[in-house]
Formats: sequence, C-alpha cells, structure tokens
Amino acid sequence: MIVSCDSLLCEVTNFYLESDDYNGISVASLVRRHGESMVRRCLSQLIDEGLASVVFGDYHPNPHIKALPSKSEGEQCRKLCTPLFQQACVYPNARHLTGVVDARAFSDRPFELCLTLGEPQLVHKSFDLSVLEIYRNDPRYYYSYDDIHGLISVKSEFLKTEEMKASDQVLLESFGISFDDADNIYVAVFLRYLSRLSAEHQLAWRSKQVGRETHLHPDYFRTSIVGDWPERVSLYQAVLLEIKAVNEICIAIGRKPLFRNDFAESRRPREFGYLLRPTREYHEFVHLLDKMLSENINKELFGGDVCFESEQQRSDGKILVRPKGTRW
Repeated sequence: MIVSCDSLLCEVTNFYLESDDYNGISVASLVRRHGESMVRRCLSQLIDEGLASVVFGDYHPNPHIKALPSKSEGEQCRKLCTPLFQQACVYPNARHLTGVVDARAFSDRPFELCLTLGEPQLVHKSFDLSVLEIYRNDPRYYYSYDDIHGLISVKSEFLKTEEMKASDQVLLESFGISFDDADNIYVAVFLRYLSRLSAEHQLAWRSKQVGRETHLHPDYFRTSIVGDWPERVSLYQAVLLEIKAVNEICIAIGRKPLFRNDFAESRRPREFGYLLRPTREYHEFVHLLDKMLSENINKELFGGDVCFESEQQRSDGKILVRPKGTRW
C-alpha cells in the first residue's frame, strides 16, 4: 500500500501522543508496513519541512525517547542512508504538534505540555532555589542533596495514606544546579522528571521558573547526560574533607584530633550547603560554620603546650583568671 507523507506523519504523531512515555515510532516498524524506499523518501521530506525528526541512537543510546535536541536537518537526512537508519525512531516536531495538540487541556500541567509539544526529555528548566523549601522543610519528604545531585520522595510511612494528599505524594527522581552568565545559582530539573509531578506541584514549580539562559553544573551534566562519573566533590564537601585530613595529620604526629567532630559517615549538617533563601538563611549559615570550625576545636590537641587561661588585672589590682575559648 502506497502511503502519503501526510499519512505517515499522522501515524508518527498518533504513536507519539498515545505512547506511555512520549516514545518515537521505530523506523523498522514503518518499513515493514510501507517499504524502505517510501519511508526514506517521506522522512527526508518531513525533515526538510521541519515537521518531523529522526533520532538514530548515536549521540544518546536510547532512540525510543527524544532525550536531546535534534541534530540539523542536513545531518538527519544524511544518516537516512546509513546503517543507523534501521535502529532509528521518528518523532513529530513542535511545528506540527502545535496545530494538533489542545494546549488548554494541559493548563495545570505546563511541563507535561512541553513534552506533548515535542520538547526533548533531557532539556533542563531552571528555578529559584526557594522552590526546594517546600520539600526540605516538610518532614514527610525524604530530601537528599549533595550539592550536585538531589532526590525528593515521599517517606514510605506517608505513601498512599490519608495523612497526605495524593497530589502531594510526588517523586522527583533527580535535580541538580545550574548557573547563569552572572554565576547566580538555580535549581535545574530535566523536563522528563518535571512532567511526572502532580498538576499542583507542576504549577508550584512553574511559579518559580526563571526565564534566563542557564548552564548545568559540569559534574551534573557529565553524570546525567554524558554518563561519566566525576569526583562529585563540591566546595562544601571539600571543607569536610579538609577537616578529616587535618584530624588524620594530628593523629599521625601523636596528637589528639584538632576537631572533635569530623562530620563523617553522613553526619554532615543538612543546612551546610547552598542557601535556598539567602536573605533569611545567611546568618544561620554563619553560625553553623562557626560551630563546625571554631567551636569544634578540640583543645586537647595542644596538651601542655598552650595555656588555656588568661589573667587580667582589674583597676583595684585584683587578678581575674578566665578560661580561653577556642576562638581566643
């Protein structure tokens, strides 16, 4: 049966919109139904017209999702004549989808609408850091963040219970940070994960979205997009590693550790990281850092080499003896 390019585009679009995960239809299945030469000719035309794109699985290993922005039309058309053609998947483009999708049906799900209109699943959106307060300050959520990668989920005891609204029982599988050209910091989340939030939480995140161009933290990009595994050590983690290293040096020279607590084994204070709302949290962070450093010093390190008391003569000639603090 001879198929027109318009009907092929309709087939591609219906498969995309009806799939469970905004999947592309495989070229192999199209070839079985319509023949290789016909599919190749129609795809070349649709690519040239900007109505469809082909993902070949070469720059992202899974062609069944449109993970990243499409390559140029010329590059796509050239690959239609290579062995990559048989493993590729086809997707409708936004230029076509905007005339097919009723955006009003997604008025409370803005990020799901983005996928419905053909945006790649692993493009990131950036948000004001304060959006994380909803989850960090709510004890019903498990909130984990190592300054580069984060995870938010409902604690098991509240999952599928009446103690927590179903719309609040959300899972954010991954988030990181991004920067603008002025080095301002934001929360970065891939569209794939945003689209799975409840409508209520999608709107909450949308209200905190920033419109400026941002760039992912290099380590978050490497682990999430490239599949590389860097050191994953932030400035905050580096401070803790320094504390641990200083303690090890003190022990090696036969002294007591300089710091009473090295915050090892997951004892790092949760507030020791990027400030979600600097106007309110700055002074709290300063006090925390003071506790972790100066108030954490172990005076036993110095043994008998340092006097821990100071003497001060009063105006009446009497001597006051006062203990020295660790910040003296």
